[in-house]
Amino acid sequence: MSNFTDEELLQIIKTGESDAVEFKESLSGSARERIREAICAFANDLPDHRKPGLILVGVKDDITLGTTPITDELLRQLADMKTDGNIVPPPSLTVEKRTALYPIEAVQQITRNAVMHRTYEGTNAPVHVYWYNDRIEVLSPAGVFGGITAENFGKPGFVDYRNPNLAEAMRTFELVQRFGVGIRIARRLLAEAGHPEPKFEINNTHASAIIHAK
Repeated sequence: MSNFTDEELLQIIKTGESDAVEFKESLSGSARERIREAICAFANDLPDHRKPGLILVGVKDDITLGTTPITDELLRQLADMKTDGNIVPPPSLTVEKRTALYPIEAVQQITRNAVMHRTYEGTNAPVHVYWYNDRIEVLSPAGVFGGITAENFGKPGFVDYRNPNLAEAMRTFELVQRFGVGIRIARRLLAEAGHPEPKFEINNTHASAIIHAK
């Protein structure tokens, strides 16, 4: 995987599984056997791709990132599949650990906040998420509303709901936690991961959030 940049791997995940890419959330259950089967299939290369296959542990089938800790023991178990005698002849196999560029939960909190608080009246514009090398930008068609102003937007203690029914539905389906804490959670997770403070801006027509890389 050293030949792939983080951005390229994220694009592979977004594209989904194929005859050259396999996702496994963890090594539990039958996952080890399925991984060995994938290694054999990649080594045989019946589709004639003539390039290595990828097995990404820690990625769910729905292309979201899981929460399985990628420990040294897990990496050892994967590396041992090359020589434990269950795959003959031994395949060419490289095991590598990659960590996310950004804490995924923080990105989720900010993106879901944008979906919850955007305006759905007078515009069909979507919420945009732009992923650059040095930052993520979230742009939402949601100007100032209620008690939210350009001065207090994104600051602790200032909460209002443009779409209360949507907010309640997202809370019911556990897409958001207790109301009014999403941005606070995102700030904490970003700080813990060593990222700068996110930047929030709002005007009469749009709101934006910028998450900077480390």
